[in-house]
Amino acid sequence: MPEDRDWEAYKVPPTRTPVSERTTSVPNPVDYFQSAFNYVLDSPVGLIRGWIERWQNRNKFYYYHQKFRRVPDLSQCLEGDYLCYYEAEAQWRRDRMVDQEIVEIVRERMAACKQREGPNQFQNCAKEMELLAQVTKAYQDRYGELGFHGNARTCLMKQKHRMMEERKAAVPPQWCWYPSACCFLGLHNKQICTAGLCILSLKSSASPQLQALGAATVGICPLLQNTVCAALPWL
Repeated sequence: MPEDRDWEAYKVPPTRTPVSERTTSVPNPVDYFQSAFNYVLDSPVGLIRGWIERWQNRNKFYYYHQKFRRVPDLSQCLEGDYLCYYEAEAQWRRDRMVDQEIVEIVRERMAACKQREGPNQFQNCAKEMELLAQVTKAYQDRYGELGFHGNARTCLMKQKHRMMEERKAAVPPQWCWYPSACCFLGLHNKQICTAGLCILSLKSSASPQLQALGAATVGICPLLQNTVCAALPWL
């Protein structure tokens, strides 16, 4: 359509919004309120903020997390050193807060992965699930069952008891002298003697020399009819 069109032939349709017509000479107070707000509050605040931003761009500040210096653990404190006790307790509480945040972050990542993957979460979120299981188990092993009033001392005692239980459940020493003369074996794993017959289950990781020694011992065991291996403390 040319610019010098005939307005009589091509009339512009009327707008949908009607033009407001003033029916009174009284001014609208909303206009005065908006102008007052703009000049009294909005404009000064905008000017001050712009000046502060320009000043900060010239002098940038870098913020980092506060890094505390590591102090001796409670197990390293001397007896009666209450200052060391206090510092170790404060360090333990900070470490517990950090571990809690680690567990929470891993849990949020797994929840986001489940939300993102939907029905395929068991295949595509297996790594997140395994990581959450590991960090949860580590947190439970260290801070579990301590209660609300848990502290560094109770946590240390819990770790000590756990280490004692693991030592009790460990495999007995490999080289043992059996008073029943059932043999001098360095590869003893389990020994069952019935009617003077010794059945030795040898470790698969034993050396060939030790396996040969165990095989030679099996031939001697039938001669020991009075051997009662079930009474041995390591069985």
